[in-house]
Amino acid sequence: MSAFGGGVGLYTTNFRTTSEASTCERHCADTGPRITSRSRDAGYHALVGVDYHVTEKNVVGVEFRQLWLDASFDDIGLGKVKAGGSLLWLGYRRYF
Repeated sequence: MSAFGGGVGLYTTNFRTTSEASTCERHCADTGPRITSRSRDAGYHALVGVDYHVTEKNVVGVEFRQLWLDASFDDIGLGKVKAGGSLLWLGYRRYF
């Protein structure tokens, strides 16, 4: 059985950076300035997938989703960022 679909959603994207302090000589991980921001934006996605019935109750499925999302990080000077991406999912379901 094949599946096609799409949707619209509200997504939260977090942007976090850490750095090492320029004066640090030992154990420097995450000692410098941090930049954090959060964006909540609408995005949309499309999917295509297929299910294979191994038995009547056991199903293996594969699905590919593409997400289009422009996150806004104006507060830290980045502006609009293409934050969408692709997802390939392989799963197993058992019906009871």
